[in-house]
Amino acid sequence: MSVLKEVPENVSQAYIVEQYWPTVIASIFDGFPIETHLEFIEKILTERKALIEQGLLDDSFDWKGDLEKARSKQRENLQWIPAHQATRQGHLDYWLSLTSRVEEYAEKLALSGMSLIVGFHGAVALGAIKILSEKNAIGTSAVWAAKFALPFAIIGIILCNRKISCLSYFFRTNPSYSPG
Repeated sequence: MSVLKEVPENVSQAYIVEQYWPTVIASIFDGFPIETHLEFIEKILTERKALIEQGLLDDSFDWKGDLEKARSKQRENLQWIPAHQATRQGHLDYWLSLTSRVEEYAEKLALSGMSLIVGFHGAVALGAIKILSEKNAIGTSAVWAAKFALPFAIIGIILCNRKISCLSYFFRTNPSYSPG
């Protein structure tokens, strides 16, 4: 009996299974179904087995050994599927947790900024009241500016205190923004 030659890489089922597996892993991490990929691999292995049984392949190559290597590699790959799925879920959990914390921080920052705006509006309102209450400021441009600044400052205070602002509205009512 002669020694069988190793199957060339370009027709080796073991090589094809090994080269195709990163596509399966990418589908797992992207959240796509992997059944089609697994069916494809099983189909090519079944077709190769049929060709071997029918004797249609060159007898000088070790087709059975190559098929066994491919099946062994496929069994090993199948055992790794739960680990890849768990890793994907771990990544998702981490990023959801991180975005949730960032969302909380951004909301606190926005509300803090609104408090600062209330403070500025209050300072403008107090300054306008001070100018309007001075007797010697009658008829000056400062009085004219104070008459316009006071209502806008009061409106700004009211809007901020009632939390009617774009940021507050966004954080409280936009369900698509919530990571959960």
